Amino acid sequence: MTILVIGCGSGLGKEIYKILKKEKKDVQGFSSLNLKNFNYINLKSLNITKLKKQINSINNLSEVYYLANLSKNKNFLKISQKDFNEFINFNIFNFTKFFQVLLKKNDKIIINIILSHICFMHNYGFSIYRSHKLFQKSLLQSIQIEFPKTKINYIYPGAIKTNFVKNNNYKGKSIFQPKDPKIIAKLIIEKKKRFYSIIDYFFYLLEKFLPEKTYISFNSILLKFIYKKNK
Repeated sequence: MTILVIGCGSGLGKEIYKILKKEKKDVQGFSSLNLKNFNYINLKSLNITKLKKQINSINNLSEVYYLANLSKNKNFLKISQKDFNEFINFNIFNFTKFFQVLLKKNDKIIINIILSHICFMHNYGFSIYRSHKLFQKSLLQSIQIEFPKTKINYIYPGAIKTNFVKNNNYKGKSIFQPKDPKIIAKLIIEKKKRFYSIIDYFFYLLEKFLPEKTYISFNSILLKFIYKKNK
């Protein structure tokens, strides 16, 4: 059985790939960074013909971990049109095309989608990142209705010590304590549970059960407190 890791060039994806490889699993890594030992997948400008050849050449394709992301922590009005186009192509259009090709190959596959606690909370400069993650979750939920034999695990790993802050130009504050990606990667592979942080789960419950206006107000007050406290 072959496992794919999409977005294994760095961070959590890299650790998941390394652990699977160490466990002697038949694993193939795909990265939007043109790196040695990985298949190159250009999610900014996806070549569907090439992708179909890559996916269809894989025997016994049974599972995929999807972690690829392109974003910046930036005020909505300051995002350039070029960045808008790249973000939407990478995280929405080509995400959708990838899973259409994948499901044509095997509609009984296991999909492990790595999401973020930004799905159920808010922070400054994350409007695009949050909307992309929610889109990906929503699309896969709809796919699961159409393909009930497809198993999808929605995973919120929590804050992790990776290059996310550097890669996304993040200069804001956080209440989350980053964890070692090696530990989280091992737990994800072993358990595939939804949450890896108590505080993540707490915010998930607040967002789920509080009235929308109440939760937005609570989140706004919390952000003001965090930024004031960390000045």
